[in-house]
Amino acid sequence: QVARTFSELCVSVCLHYPRGNRAPQWRHGAPLRMIRHGAIADRLLLPAQRSRLGVAAQGWRIATTVGKSRIPGAGDGRFSDEAVRAGSVVSVKPIVPVGSLSSLRDVPSDSALTFASRDDLEAYVSLCVAEGGYEREQVLEQFENFLWSLDGTRGFLNQCTWTMNHADAGGGLNVRFAERPGRVGEGAPAIVGEALCDIRAGDELRNDYREFEMPGFYTRFCGEHGFKDVRTAVLLAHRGVL
Repeated sequence: QVARTFSELCVSVCLHYPRGNRAPQWRHGAPLRMIRHGAIADRLLLPAQRSRLGVAAQGWRIATTVGKSRIPGAGDGRFSDEAVRAGSVVSVKPIVPVGSLSSLRDVPSDSALTFASRDDLEAYVSLCVAEGGYEREQVLEQFENFLWSLDGTRGFLNQCTWTMNHADAGGGLNVRFAERPGRVGEGAPAIVGEALCDIRAGDELRNDYREFEMPGFYTRFCGEHGFKDVRTAVLLAHRGVL
């Protein structure tokens, strides 16, 4: 079931496994029989599933691993597998407006999908239902736990979620995300993650959820569907204040 407590809300994955089975840990980019064979190979994967299963080309510029967070009760997190110098680019996700899509099947795994309106949210839900066979509620769970924004006007949902937990300045914060314009001849604008400090191999990658600024159309959508946006939910659970 979807996370409802802080320890689970901070987890950036939300998968359903058969009772009694534990979700395996995957190294980013590793080849997976689970993806190549069987029904899952033919089914559209939701963003959290894509991240958790380690599909290739998620936009990471460093080697990373998804595994159990060292934050007590926080579930999964993402860890650097290599030493990274402060100022280095750790992630690049080109921006793809949902309004430009007629299908989700060929959207690159490193994309950051953007939503400019409620209509875009509903269009994404419809595509997931039609192409992936998901229930509407399953898609809304992706919004609830993983949709974010930096500009307060567009919602963002990574095609593969970051799987990163919140941190305050001075409390484990080591990555910041920002939108960067595309260079001439070098593609679309992108969400770029940079190391705020030197990162050691094995360090958990964490960003500050306070930097998210949710658009009004999305917070109204959340209220109408009975859930809080991820920024509000995590920060309230983390400190009891925004």
